Amino acid sequence: MKNPIPRSALEHHIAFVGKTGSGKTGSAKSGIVEPALSAGERVCVVDPTGAWWGLRLGVDGKSQGLPIYVFGGDHGDFPLLASQGEMIAEAIGETSTPAILDTTKLKTGERMRFFTDFADAILRVNRGPLRLVIDEAHLFAPQAGTRGAGAMPDMLHAANNLISLGRSRGLRIVLISQRPAKVHKDSLTQVESLVAMRLIAPQDRKAVEEWIADQADKETGREIIASLPTLKTGEAWVWSPEADFLKRVAFPMPATYDSSRVQLGKTAKRLSPIDVEKLQANFAKVKTEAEAKDPKILQRRIAELEAATRKATPPAPDKDAFAAAEQRGFERAKKQFGPAADRAFHQVIKDAFGKASEMIGEMKREIDATFTHSREQLAKPSSFVEFTPPAAAALPRAAARVTPAPRRAPPPNAGNGDAPALGAERRPLAALVAVYPAGMTEAQWAVAAGLKRKGGTWSTYLSRLRTAGCIEKQGEEYLATETGVAAIGDAVQPLPPPGPELVKFWKSKLAGVGPMLDVLAGRYPDAITREELAAQIDLAAGGGTFGTYLSRLRSPGLIEVDGSNVRCSPSLMGVP
Repeated sequence: MKNPIPRSALEHHIAFVGKTGSGKTGSAKSGIVEPALSAGERVCVVDPTGAWWGLRLGVDGKSQGLPIYVFGGDHGDFPLLASQGEMIAEAIGETSTPAILDTTKLKTGERMRFFTDFADAILRVNRGPLRLVIDEAHLFAPQAGTRGAGAMPDMLHAANNLISLGRSRGLRIVLISQRPAKVHKDSLTQVESLVAMRLIAPQDRKAVEEWIADQADKETGREIIASLPTLKTGEAWVWSPEADFLKRVAFPMPATYDSSRVQLGKTAKRLSPIDVEKLQANFAKVKTEAEAKDPKILQRRIAELEAATRKATPPAPDKDAFAAAEQRGFERAKKQFGPAADRAFHQVIKDAFGKASEMIGEMKREIDATFTHSREQLAKPSSFVEFTPPAAAALPRAAARVTPAPRRAPPPNAGNGDAPALGAERRPLAALVAVYPAGMTEAQWAVAAGLKRKGGTWSTYLSRLRTAGCIEKQGEEYLATETGVAAIGDAVQPLPPPGPELVKFWKSKLAGVGPMLDVLAGRYPDAITREELAAQIDLAAGGGTFGTYLSRLRSPGLIEVDGSNVRCSPSLMGVP
């Protein structure tokens, strides 16, 4: 059966969105994962649901399915721990073995830690095309992540960077979510194709509508939005604006076992009844441990012990017994350690006298040499005494002072040496090092790093980098210092020179602006009116989408706007 998703769309990031039971997982299996595994392609599934292990079995749940390893969960070939994110990313990114990362056994905080480390590492180590499926994507890129506590903000930034920068590292990411309204907009707007399945909640349909407004003509999406609540299981709208593809399709059933199906009736696994005695014992243990840590109970117990101590009358000390015990201890110590202590004492005295004798002899030789040299100088026939320094062996010579060579800026790929250890702020620093020794405005820098300039996270990164001495500000531009370059080393790709490659770079960083930037680059150095520009990209010159795209290009200084005329910035094109 022909794949409902066009081949060109499979080369980009894709999002599957739909309520529970709409067929998201099954459609992603039959439309993307199963064909990729059958073709021997590299696949990795991040699975917080425990529903993907069935890929290893045939549709009957007994026969052989597709070859894929499982880390973690109830059906894992290997365990999966919160501390293994970077290690597993290295294993997957540098090999051809497909894998499922089942995080169902991890606690919420452990899952965040694992994914943060995994997402950071897979960007660095991946080699070649890799289909990366992230199920329940709203758990890893939550819309409310910047306001979350603990590890959540770091996980969100790791997820956004993974999706923003992943394609250049060979990653083809598939996001799956039953709640598109809860997926962070910076992640959702990075996908080029959308598979919209049954959605009922108004806020989730609104999230799809916002994606449509950002990626294509809003009018075109009205039919889709209206039909979302009535789509059947496995039925979806597949929309890929860049591939010029929009079609209502029905996905085939997966060819592998549906391991997400709940077992009912006779096929359900039989479970033992509750062991009441064991449960009561556990409750008692938990209660005892809780009381042992309860400050009020501890304070009351301490007060009781102090009161009992005050009331108690201590027994009179037996002075004779103390004296006898002290004497016995002295005799044992003398017998056990006395000979060794005597030998050690005598050896210390001997060594001290030996060193003192050597020092006195050396001082005597130096004094004799000095006086001998002085008498020789006085014996010379002259009208005055000419004193020259004694030989080098006679007096110690002062160490020569060396003027340090002037510092030179290291090359862009300098080693990291004693560079400071960096955390999540390493990513924005890498974007700044990419243009070393030049600099960027703050707006350009934030876009190049794939981060939002407004918010506490960006300010925190700047503060950490200033404190570590990795950046400096000159006028309106930020520049990486020698320390910053050393901290990144050769792990950064230099920014392309002005011209087509630099235009391509900025297009990859700014969602939706590609057509507008292509038109402006093609007309450079001539300007173009707003109305003509809007007409060439099929948008209204007074519309919100057109204004948004202009703002995205204008903020980092990629275009110049003079009244109603717009043109590319000379710094982008590299010609006057």
